[in-house]
Amino acid sequence: MTYYVFSGITGLVGIIFWFIRGSSLKKLQQIVDTPTSTVKQLEDQLHHSKGQNASKEFRQKVELKGKIVCEKPLLGEISQQECVYYNTKVTHEFEERYQDRDSDGNVRSGTRRRSEIMTKDTRHIPFYLEDETGKIRIEGEGSDVDAIEVVNKLERHPKDNNLAMGKLVLDLASMVLNKGHRTIGYRMQESIIPLDRRLYILGEVCGDEELVVKKPTTSGASFIITTKSEEELVRSQQSTAKWMAILAYIFFIAAIVLLVLGIKANS
Repeated sequence: MTYYVFSGITGLVGIIFWFIRGSSLKKLQQIVDTPTSTVKQLEDQLHHSKGQNASKEFRQKVELKGKIVCEKPLLGEISQQECVYYNTKVTHEFEERYQDRDSDGNVRSGTRRRSEIMTKDTRHIPFYLEDETGKIRIEGEGSDVDAIEVVNKLERHPKDNNLAMGKLVLDLASMVLNKGHRTIGYRMQESIIPLDRRLYILGEVCGDEELVVKKPTTSGASFIITTKSEEELVRSQQSTAKWMAILAYIFFIAAIVLLVLGIKANS
């Protein structure tokens, strides 16, 4: 029975890896199939569309490359760097003692490392993407953001039970932490999309008067905002698909081996 259980679990993990591979290949295909547009080309297409059918909203898949323009940017909560997006997270890292009982009734004890997210915050603001022909409004809510990590610090001994960095202040004394655990530290992380960076954007452009790039309405369509180039993004997706396929095959083979062993053990 144990062989069958582990065979099923291993096969399920293989299916998950295969699903991730398929998702990466689908995203890769959308990147490759969508030609790069300029802002001027999109404006011309909008005017042509309105001339053909004034009552119908202009909408299409789009790939854009350009530089961020934003008059009133955000400030990263920890880094205090100007940006149009940030993701901030504080994680409590600790060790805990545990006891496990095996199938024979023997009790084992030990120490294991664990972590719990204490606070997490993500913010987007609209901004403009500017290329050599003009600029276009970007509304990034719902996008798959590939941001730049600017803070990754483990604070081991916060002063006076206060965890403070930038505008982020946490009163640790007021928080309910697991008792009986040994605190290793508090990891502060922040990723941002800073100003004056070139971006690659894959999404959907729409509008009647002003064009806006936002989350596609079509199910399964990608919405990507990244500081990587298109070439880097393609290589990344190809690598992910390759390794997910390799891992999936390994787990599928392991599942078959375990199934065969289970059959032999019961025969």
